[in-house]
Amino acid sequence: MPDAGKTVYYRAMPDWMGELTDEGYYAQLFDAAAFLAERTRGRITWWQVANEPDIDIFYGPLTREQNLRFLTQTARGLLAGNPDAKPGINLGYINDYARFLLQHLYAVPDSPFAYLGIDGYMGSAGLESTLGDELSGQSRQLRGMGPIGQ
Repeated sequence: MPDAGKTVYYRAMPDWMGELTDEGYYAQLFDAAAFLAERTRGRITWWQVANEPDIDIFYGPLTREQNLRFLTQTARGLLAGNPDAKPGINLGYINDYARFLLQHLYAVPDSPFAYLGIDGYMGSAGLESTLGDELSGQSRQLRGMGPIGQ
C-alpha cells in the first residue's frame, strides 16, 4: 500500500489488452481511440492524449520507446476515427525527458499532434522569474527542429 498522500502509477488498462510488449496492445489502443473519436465526432475536437507523460508517476513502467508508441498510437487512432481531431499532450515542465518527447512526437514528419500544453510546475522559492527565460529558450530550440509535421 502506498504512503498516504503519495501519488503512484496505476495501470488503468484492462488485463485483456495484454502487456506493453505485445503488438496487440497497441492495435487495441489504436482501435479504442478511433472508436471514441468516431463516436464523438462533431462534439469533441481537441483531445488530450496524456497528462504529463514526462513525469515518472504518470508514464510508470513504460520505456521511452513504449511511451512514444503509446502516445503516437493513441493520437493516430483519434485521427483515424475523426480526421478533424486535434490530439495533443500536456507536459509537466520542460525537462530532459520532455525535450525527448518533443523531439520525437512533434518535430517529426507527419506528426499526429496538433497542440502542446505545458503545466509548468516549478515549486516555489522564486523560480517564477526563470520560467519565461526557460520557455523562451525552449521555443527557440524547438524552432530549430523544424516545423511540426514537416
